[in-house]
Amino acid sequence: MRSEPAIHGNPTPPFEARAFLKGCGAEFRRARLARGLSRERLAELAGVHPNTVGVAERGDRDVSGINETRILLALGCERLAIEPRGILLSLGASPSGAAFESLKALPDPVIARHIGTAIRRRRAVLGLSLDEASAAASLHRNTLWNIERGFVIAGSLSLYRVYLALGSRVLVPHADRLELG
Repeated sequence: MRSEPAIHGNPTPPFEARAFLKGCGAEFRRARLARGLSRERLAELAGVHPNTVGVAERGDRDVSGINETRILLALGCERLAIEPRGILLSLGASPSGAAFESLKALPDPVIARHIGTAIRRRRAVLGLSLDEASAAASLHRNTLWNIERGFVIAGSLSLYRVYLALGSRVLVPHADRLELG
């Protein structure tokens, strides 16, 4: 296990991808069961293949940030806490309603753009250059540049590495943006 570079003297906690994926998977499963959903029903609500839900829950492989976003929306996630060992979901009263339907209907490029804009804004608030942020996240600067502009659909691991490197421990989805705190 290796430690990430520090941003402004604050060391980023160690990030171990396999443990992180397993922790996220356990949380996805917990949330699905709390909603009383089968994998198939969750996949239908999210607009993804049931195998994608299985992969996310087992944590044996990375899933795209878009598919993960769709699963989170279908679960009714109102807030996502990020820890170096996984995520914690705060579920709303119900994964339905106008806000859910408008978010669910967003095309993949729009979701990618919302994610990228949130990352770019967070980096600007911190006063970090693209080089500093990409080094802290252990990503090539061009990869981060493309993520920030919504030109690529990044894997969830890459996104979480960026969020953690930028000190973002909370994500809150809105109909028109993603808020990183």
